Amino acid sequence: MSSDGWTLIEAVKQVAGARWDQWIAAKKQLAALPTVRFRVVSSGISSNNSEAEDLRQRQAGILAQRAPLERRVRTLWNEIWSELRTKMLSGSWTSAGSRGSATSAPAPIYGPGWCQLSVKKLDQSILIERGTKIRIFNVRILPGEIREQAQGAAAGQELVDRPPLHGPFAGWALDEAVERIVGKASNEASMTALTSAIASGHLVPYLADKDGGLSQLLDKGACIEIIAEYFKKCTSRAAENCDLILFPTVCAPNAPDLLSGLSLAHVMSTYVLNDPELLRWAPLAIAAEETMRRFVEQGWYYPIGWHEWRVTVGTFDPEDEFEFGESPIGILMAERSDGDLNVRRTKLVARRRFGCLMKLLSTSKIEARGDPVRSKDDRQILASVWSDNAYYVDADRGYLLVENPNSQDRHDALTLRYRAVLLKKPGSIMSATESHDQGNPSAKSRSGSLRDARAACRAWLMGLMLESPEVKPKPKPAYRQDSRDKWPELTDKHFTKSWEEAVEETDAIAWAKAGRPRGTTKK
Repeated sequence: MSSDGWTLIEAVKQVAGARWDQWIAAKKQLAALPTVRFRVVSSGISSNNSEAEDLRQRQAGILAQRAPLERRVRTLWNEIWSELRTKMLSGSWTSAGSRGSATSAPAPIYGPGWCQLSVKKLDQSILIERGTKIRIFNVRILPGEIREQAQGAAAGQELVDRPPLHGPFAGWALDEAVERIVGKASNEASMTALTSAIASGHLVPYLADKDGGLSQLLDKGACIEIIAEYFKKCTSRAAENCDLILFPTVCAPNAPDLLSGLSLAHVMSTYVLNDPELLRWAPLAIAAEETMRRFVEQGWYYPIGWHEWRVTVGTFDPEDEFEFGESPIGILMAERSDGDLNVRRTKLVARRRFGCLMKLLSTSKIEARGDPVRSKDDRQILASVWSDNAYYVDADRGYLLVENPNSQDRHDALTLRYRAVLLKKPGSIMSATESHDQGNPSAKSRSGSLRDARAACRAWLMGLMLESPEVKPKPKPAYRQDSRDKWPELTDKHFTKSWEEAVEETDAIAWAKAGRPRGTTKK
């Protein structure tokens, strides 16, 4: 074995042992037999039907000779390939290859990815990915324990770092936040990215005390001043004296306060899929794999197939070297993302944020209310649901679904359980109609993009409709004006779309009727 590992054919021989010679011998015997290029299935190829019958009989004899050898070749190969794949899945062997081109830098082929690989050219060490048809060249296989292979990363780009597996999320020091969100960028670009994320509410600043704990939530203005001072000095020296700790919103100690009053759909869109660390890698992931656009822009967990998120997908297994988990969804993730580190990093960041959100819900640090599909269900969703493998989240609509025990095929595998899920801090007396942004002077800046404004408007309208589904208290133009005050960037067209979606999701038919509400007069 060379220093860079076995070629594909060498690895196959190692696994096969004596079966390799048996497989080669069976292939040679099969190659020596005549072949049937096309089968005669009916008479009429000649004016003499007896000629056609003779040809059919000769073909039947050839096929009868070939059948046992074909079965033997196929059986031997399946045994060999299955054993090789088992070694890759178990981690006893590890592998790497050049994805898409023989000149590409070698990247790790993670164990679960072998479930979707087959041999394209054994003697040239080329594999092919089923479905995408992407080839992996120069495949090399090494025995021994799985280890991270830094040669698979692009220049200056490390492998995905492991998230905390135990205990609460401890936050990022300023230098770590810079590395995660902008990487190796100029001081000006780094400062702009951080201050923008803080101003928009995607990062939450705290001060650390002398014992390493958190002393207080920091005002955004004061935080921006600290960051400006940080970049004026030598970065390494400043980092030693900087007590600033930054949290992604769903991981922050005050996350229940920040998320209370928001819809699940809005939180998924704004704080999971538009997380600043995720957005650093998302464009690169989409460039590497176009289907990732659905994951980033539409919240499809698995871009080809199911798009719902299992509520336990953010739970990391300390025994799982590459954090994909043993669930079917985890295996599917691994199969799709093993070839590109940017794809893998993007999905892992999203899983971390989603996992923090599900932990808040499953530990009752924040509660969820929704519109139940079944009349017997309460609007309050039990905390235990958010740690139950049978439940899934539709990230785009904010629906909660459950596995269907009577499913006939994949199209009815999940059943809708709750629509229009809203989050609420326990013990809060805030009604569903109160916007999370009321009384907050930074609300307009935190609304961010037009997409975020639309999601926030839809959540606000759903809250109003759920509170009064049979009576519309004010005419529609009044709500349109209220929405303009809250989200100036929202156009009439987008408000109308948000209104229609809210009506559909809450089944508040009274809100869909045209005209002024009964009992009101025009001023």
